[in-house]
Amino acid sequence: MRASFLFLFLLTLSAKLFAQVQPDSAAAANVVIPIKTSSFNPFNHWLLSPYDTSMQQSHLIGTDALGLFQDLANNGSALQPLQFSLKENLLANNLLLPFQPYLHQYASQQFFKTNKKLSHIQFYQRSNKENAIKLIHSQNILKNWNLSFDIKRAQSPGFMLYHTTYQSLFNFNTWYHSLNKRYHLMAWSSIDNIKNRANGGLVNDSLLTSTPLSNLDLKAQPVNINDRALIRNRCYGLMQHYGRKGFYANGIDSSKNIILTHLFNYQKLYYRYEDNNTDSNFYSDNFFEGLKFDSIFTQTFSNHVYLNFVFNDKVKLTTGAQHQWLNYFQRGGNRIWNETKANATLTAHPLAQLTAIVDYQTRLDTALHSWHAQLYYKMKKHAISVAFSSAVTTPYRNQINLQSRRFIWQNNFFNTNSNSFQATAALFNAHLTIDYALSEFTNLIYYNQAAIPVQALEKINYSAIHISGNAQYKNWYASVRFISQTSSNDAAIRVPAQILRADVHYQNHFFKKALLAQLGITSQYVSTYFADAFMPATQVFYRQNTIESQGKPIVDIYTSLKIKRAIITFKINNVSHQLLHTYYTSTPYYTPPGRTITLGINWLFFD
Repeated sequence: MRASFLFLFLLTLSAKLFAQVQPDSAAAANVVIPIKTSSFNPFNHWLLSPYDTSMQQSHLIGTDALGLFQDLANNGSALQPLQFSLKENLLANNLLLPFQPYLHQYASQQFFKTNKKLSHIQFYQRSNKENAIKLIHSQNILKNWNLSFDIKRAQSPGFMLYHTTYQSLFNFNTWYHSLNKRYHLMAWSSIDNIKNRANGGLVNDSLLTSTPLSNLDLKAQPVNINDRALIRNRCYGLMQHYGRKGFYANGIDSSKNIILTHLFNYQKLYYRYEDNNTDSNFYSDNFFEGLKFDSIFTQTFSNHVYLNFVFNDKVKLTTGAQHQWLNYFQRGGNRIWNETKANATLTAHPLAQLTAIVDYQTRLDTALHSWHAQLYYKMKKHAISVAFSSAVTTPYRNQINLQSRRFIWQNNFFNTNSNSFQATAALFNAHLTIDYALSEFTNLIYYNQAAIPVQALEKINYSAIHISGNAQYKNWYASVRFISQTSSNDAAIRVPAQILRADVHYQNHFFKKALLAQLGITSQYVSTYFADAFMPATQVFYRQNTIESQGKPIVDIYTSLKIKRAIITFKINNVSHQLLHTYYTSTPYYTPPGRTITLGINWLFFD
């Protein structure tokens, strides 16, 4: 019945699309999104970029596939990067890092500028009723005023017992600017919820290594606990820009200008975890008898003020300050932080091909600081970039103090010191990019085998080489991304030594160029290592030395069809299951399903 309905739906969709006779006006619609171009200061200036209507990444469905993550195999569940990076926190922060890719943050807020209505629908359906839908809509109320919203709803029942994830997001934003473009007002409001059941993983996964099991067989395997986690994130913000001269099409104009920016942001984060497992040995402690749940509540008020000085087309300076008020509440009381930091960013073009950027940030009440310097030299056939950075940052709030039923800790951690060097070379004709990074850390914080945060006082070195390239021969396209990384302290920084991701596909037009089709194969290989385990009670990944990942390639095949502005993707996930490996896992005791099928629809409308 489902197959018949799906066939009729696709047939109707194809007929509707082929019946359209108007040309593809995606470029003519003049759809642009302002994005930040500096990774150092998100308010340095805005640039306008065309809305992406390509299908180059339509087969990468889900955050785990897009970002090389270790995951729990559920769409929307906790993630752990396969590459190490240190979050520089000069101000108190209480983000739930494993869920950060899903939670809305003001720094990633997008705004649309259109001259007609824009609607964008993304939907995918996977085996076992796993699905996700995202809707974006934007329209110009006036010539200089746009309203937009996006809605996302995802659910993943999972193949193991008590292993479900639900995610919902609603974001509303608006962009208004005066007719002379000297004043810009941007406002947003977002509400997102995540409900996650992590189950503690399989009680024993040794059966999987000896007996091939189907996806349905996984539901018969016993798991450790029956639990629930709830995350609610609310974000409200207002940003204003006022310039001595108008600015818009190219962000901050290359001519002389002074732009004042003010940003206000309010974030409210609520986390709750509960489990009823008196007969389980998964948790060794229960510090609060009679209570069935733990919760953490935070409120953050943040004000930023920045001045952008555009002296000419060669020199730009951004300077400003940020004040943050954070209220952190958990069992045992609450604590309030009032903190202020200042920053300055200088961008210069001493030569036509050379760009120099220096950024400095400092806390006004402590010795916390960070600085970053970068040189970028671009020529006709290649480009070279060299960057140096140093930072003294503060731990996360939940690493310092936690009062819960399963874990209690009170830590007096030192600030973390980091020094980094990065060099990048890009060869445009060869479509090749090589990146080398070397970092040194002192007082790095990580979660040990007891899932408790500890600090490594000695110096730790981390290095990584990234090589990415793509090639084309007639209608064949190939892209490769290779990562090699090493750490001098495997307990503090634990990452796989090699990561390889490759994509090969054939692409061509059919039916008098009415249809653009892709047929391809992707593969990802992660070398054998002791991947981090997951602790549901605190929602963190922690070290374990018992189960080693298999180090087997995971292969998917897909086909994508683009008709006008609609893209239909059909994908067979983990086609290598029981061919190249019996099973695999990226997180111990959390076994992803075997072979599954995914259908995706990506449709763009201009009305």
